[in-house]
Amino acid sequence: MTDKIDELFSPERLHGNWNKTANGNDQEADSAPQIVDYLQILQGVSVLVEQRFLHDDAMVLRLLLGDLKILLEQKYPAAETVNTHIDEKSAAETGAVDVQIDQLINQVEDLIDAFEIKK
Repeated sequence: MTDKIDELFSPERLHGNWNKTANGNDQEADSAPQIVDYLQILQGVSVLVEQRFLHDDAMVLRLLLGDLKILLEQKYPAAETVNTHIDEKSAAETGAVDVQIDQLINQVEDLIDAFEIKK
């Protein structure tokens, strides 16, 4: 057993792995960005809202989720509509959209908490 542990943690073996990582050979798979499909997440949240909340509560949350979808579509446009030219104005607009998205998510979360307490 000790021989296997010594072999696993041998400096020669570890040094070889360090060199591979330093050269970037193994990092390509790890560094690939994870793409989250926000439309699927919003759809799932919408389904949960319909299941958990009644009439007026669900309507308010639906409206907020609709606004959130619009903002997310502005932030992450479809591949066909992406403009590769980004100027300072669009960067500022992106920052403003980020703030609006954050505020809207917080508002949805607060309302869900309030509606849960009201039950």
